[in-house]
Amino acid sequence: MNSYKKQALIAISMSTMLLTISGCGEFSYKRGASATDFQQEKKSCSTEYKRESDVDKCLAKSGWIVVSADKPISALMEPLATTQPTNSDESKNSGVPLNPLEKIAIGSWWKAGSGPNTLMTDSKQCVADLGDAHQTENNMSLVTRGLLACMQANGWYALKQ
Repeated sequence: MNSYKKQALIAISMSTMLLTISGCGEFSYKRGASATDFQQEKKSCSTEYKRESDVDKCLAKSGWIVVSADKPISALMEPLATTQPTNSDESKNSGVPLNPLEKIAIGSWWKAGSGPNTLMTDSKQCVADLGDAHQTENNMSLVTRGLLACMQANGWYALKQ
């Protein structure tokens, strides 16, 4: 086999391997948990539920987030509400504003392509815009609802503790 054919075969093999690996990759996260913990929880959820979407919901209820090519993180996290629905017939389409100074415990922060420095810069800007009453606590793990809304407007997702 000549050199050109060997190189072509190696390139095709490597491309196939990379496509296979990248298409099957999955990332799971739960603060303080291990891969073994995830496997046990997934087995438990899979025993109880048969549909993949139900297994994902079961894992989410237990504090897990699972991300892959077909399950991006933004699809798994909904912004936390800023209003609370009311029960009166007159206001079915409106809500009562929630207290922007209410403290919310956050397990982790996520934004594609951003790291801790961007997180801190964005949070400082939100505090500057909102006022000192919205200072973060415990290394961004306790924040006000107002700061959370500001961070979400900047593209950040928060996982509640």
